Amino acid sequence: MRAVILAGGQGTRLKPLTDRRPKALMPLFDQPLLMHTVDHLVRYGMDDLVLALGQGAEAIIQSLSRMSTKVRIRYCLESKPLGTAGAVRYTLGIYPTAEPFLVVPGDVVTTMDLGQFVKASQHQGAEVAMALARVDDVKGFGMVERDQMGWITAFSEKRSHGPKDSLINTGIYYLTPQHIARLPAGPIDFGYDVFPAWVARGLALWSWEGTGYWTDLGTPERYRQAILYDLFPRTSLLGGDQAVGGSPYWPGVRVLPPVSAGLNVQVEPGAVIGPYVVLGENVRVGARSRVAHSVIGQGVTLGADTRVVGAVIDSEVVVGTRAEIGLGAVIGSGARIGRSRVIANGTHVAAGEHLLTQHFSLTYCNKTILLYYRRWLRTNSIQNDSRFH
Repeated sequence: MRAVILAGGQGTRLKPLTDRRPKALMPLFDQPLLMHTVDHLVRYGMDDLVLALGQGAEAIIQSLSRMSTKVRIRYCLESKPLGTAGAVRYTLGIYPTAEPFLVVPGDVVTTMDLGQFVKASQHQGAEVAMALARVDDVKGFGMVERDQMGWITAFSEKRSHGPKDSLINTGIYYLTPQHIARLPAGPIDFGYDVFPAWVARGLALWSWEGTGYWTDLGTPERYRQAILYDLFPRTSLLGGDQAVGGSPYWPGVRVLPPVSAGLNVQVEPGAVIGPYVVLGENVRVGARSRVAHSVIGQGVTLGADTRVVGAVIDSEVVVGTRAEIGLGAVIGSGARIGRSRVIANGTHVAAGEHLLTQHFSLTYCNKTILLYYRRWLRTNSIQNDSRFH
């Protein structure tokens, strides 16, 4: 069966992590996100994969060409963004099929049984079906309303808030080609344009509530949350280097599990690593440093006495001694953080950006000295004036 993987997005919400890579190649433990998607589709019987690509297409093709896969993979390159539905229509124009097929986003992680989704859709006689997931926070997701049989009655795309335990659109679809062929050419989106119009016209759209894990890695914070708090228990499924509770061993280093470490990671004595830390391959952590609740990309160097808590640091970043990376900070690939530099909570540092050593401002120091001098003069003048005694 065919599956179309939508991997042409620009990854704007993921910046600066996508400054130098497509979002489909975001690292997820030991391999790119896209490879986890391919493996998951193969596990459930997909043997004909078509990737809809846009920005970063060359990097994605090169990455997949270096990996061994057991299925046929073909590519469609968009000259301009076509939206989710427009991209699928474009792939069918290049690689036609008369059989139903799946559509899967390239930026989600899931353990849903997609084989069961296909069987259930066929059993219902559905020509169009959508996989749903229950989430507590609907912000940024499209919500779905349906009847007791699972047929969709209404859409509410990309809500900013909603009730807990709501059903949302996962972006995973079972489609038949005759409906896609009727779509107009050009940019068009399933969630915003196609599905609401089909429901309004009375076309039957069925829904299937999936079980298992599902998340969208659309922002740096979701990426960090997913890796550290959702996927650690599932590293056996996702191929992680270190299972929950495992503790890599470095002499003189205190490790607070869970910690995942790639190959050739070096941590100097006196450092404290964990809990909830992922260290990519070839990471160097200096003496007496503290790293917790953070994702550290491959080839990163953290100088001695650095502090990183609740951050994402992309590959090949160098952080100077005594620097501090605050909660929610995101450091793009190849950036340089000078010694004693403080990166404030929530700060995003672009890929390749150089932030030099943080010095005290001379003006600030002069003003501070003057302030204390005036206070000293005032105090001494009062003490030495007989009128105040």
